Amino acid sequence: MNHNGNSPMPSPEITWIDLEKWPRRTHFESFTTYSRCMIHASAKIDVTALHGACKATGRRFYPAMIVLAAGWHIARFFRELQARCDAPDALSRPEGASLS
Repeated sequence: MNHNGNSPMPSPEITWIDLEKWPRRTHFESFTTYSRCMIHASAKIDVTALHGACKATGRRFYPAMIVLAAGWHIARFFRELQARCDAPDALSRPEGASLS
């Protein structure tokens, strides 16, 4: 029993995969070869409207700015992923299949 009187959850079993025989090997390898090259840049951005909107609605400015910046990075990640998956040699898919 655990601290709240319930039975503990069973441990998940580990299933070892033989990459030489696994049909999805090419998919796995395509994701393990992504490089993590990064470029950092700075830019002046006018956030007057965001600051005014936060004041008008009683929200804090800094968390709003972080959420907007994170959303931009997430959207960019998915655009890059889509572009990689749409490349002719990206993944082996049935003819005509697309992720979009």
